[in-house]
Amino acid sequence: METAVHKPMSTIIFFSTSSDDHVKSVETLVEALRADGRCAHKICFRPITLNFYQILRGALDDDGNMQPIGCHEILYLPSNRTEEIERLERTKNVVLKKNGMCFVNKEEKIKKLIDWLLEETEEIEL
Repeated sequence: METAVHKPMSTIIFFSTSSDDHVKSVETLVEALRADGRCAHKICFRPITLNFYQILRGALDDDGNMQPIGCHEILYLPSNRTEEIERLERTKNVVLKKNGMCFVNKEEKIKKLIDWLLEETEEIEL
């Protein structure tokens, strides 16, 4: 019998300095996830609070609801939520913290990000 391997959650924090940048970055990633056939029914997008979002792998349960699974997550927050960002950096395994616009209009970076989110690679560099 094969045993499950537990890996700690790795987190990327994307912050934005304006609401337009926040929307543009989230829309860019969500559209790329939709366009990538590997992501169909495998990605969970969840609002946490106002302007705070989580993206991670997911699986459909018997009721057709997406349940989060996996050990790579992306968190989106506005840059003015400094206390929350600092708390996340202290309490999570943050592997990258960058401005969310770093991959907008850069297809190669988007592909690397999707590969990481699907856990096809552990390393991420944008």
